[in-house]
Amino acid sequence: MNKSMNKTYIPAFTLMEIVISLVVTAIVITLVYSSISFLSNQLRKETELRNRVNYWSADRFQLMHDFFLANEVIVDESAKNIHLITSNFQDIHYHIQEGRLYKTHRGNQSLLHTPVHTMQLVTDVANAPMILFEFELNQQSLTLYLPVKQNHADKINEWFAQKMRNGTD
Repeated sequence: MNKSMNKTYIPAFTLMEIVISLVVTAIVITLVYSSISFLSNQLRKETELRNRVNYWSADRFQLMHDFFLANEVIVDESAKNIHLITSNFQDIHYHIQEGRLYKTHRGNQSLLHTPVHTMQLVTDVANAPMILFEFELNQQSLTLYLPVKQNHADKINEWFAQKMRNGTD
């Protein structure tokens, strides 16, 4: 018998075992890749939502700050333009155009980030005039009510007229 014909067995994997391990590895890599892709997509959506909420908070703060500083709020009949007069007679102008709210102050025009559905003049339960802002955020409507201030002379005249009607001192 020829020595070269002797079979020697070396401990190793068979071809079938290697193919099966490659298939399992490919499945695991596919699952890991798809889960990482899904998580990065979710993270991107979460970041976009947080940015929109932050922009909404900044826009709301800006509106509340301007209305708080205003001594007088003048609204036109269509409620598309609002003029805020501050204590040092600076004019802040808000107007709505194509679903966006623009602010003009000291000749500079800026755009608020959050789209506006409506800006309308309403009254509260005590018949005090208020401005209703409806903003769109992530397919939801957020409302903001801000009071319409009258100048002090109008308030005094209204108080005096009321006293005259009631006949009291």
